[in-house]
Amino acid sequence: MANLFNQMKDAPGVIAKTAARMLSDELQFCKSIDKVPAEEYNGKNGYSAGDTIQISKPARFIPQTAFDITSTKQDVTEEKVSLPLDIISTVGVEIDSLEHATEIQVKSVIQRVIKPAVEAIAQNVENRMLEKATDATFNSVGTAGSNVFDTDTILSAKETMNKYLCPKDDNRYFLSDSTASRKAVNARKGLFQSSDEI
Repeated sequence: MANLFNQMKDAPGVIAKTAARMLSDELQFCKSIDKVPAEEYNGKNGYSAGDTIQISKPARFIPQTAFDITSTKQDVTEEKVSLPLDIISTVGVEIDSLEHATEIQVKSVIQRVIKPAVEAIAQNVENRMLEKATDATFNSVGTAGSNVFDTDTILSAKETMNKYLCPKDDNRYFLSDSTASRKAVNARKGLFQSSDEI
């Protein structure tokens, strides 16, 4: 009978933990997104978060040009925005009891079935998250969906982030697809080795 994990001890747990690690490795864009503390998902005071969580936005301030700070005190406003937990991606498969009777068989199932399923889920989630991010970005540069690697566009993105006072820290990311990466390397291949040394 399918899905009766009664042979190898804790086969479902082994498969689930392995799949979760694989999914984490496969997600690239999602790793660059700020994370909410785990207690926001688990809920507080015994209540679960439900289908929406609240995400805190950093406080913003306007610097003054006077020494008298008592007359220009600013309110500390810490805003929150709602984030619906609405991205669901599943792959249903049937595994019979013989396929998880031993550790070797479970490893085989993980490689043959679970890994491709996790890769498909990761691609689906990344695609949907990128679509949401693109729709929510109002200060974009370049042509959306273009896979042309143009140095001026990349520098223009940096310029726009600086103008909007985006923090200059390690949380800035550049994500390119394989076509844009190939074009970037091809356009700059002459920079890797000087012609006189060749």
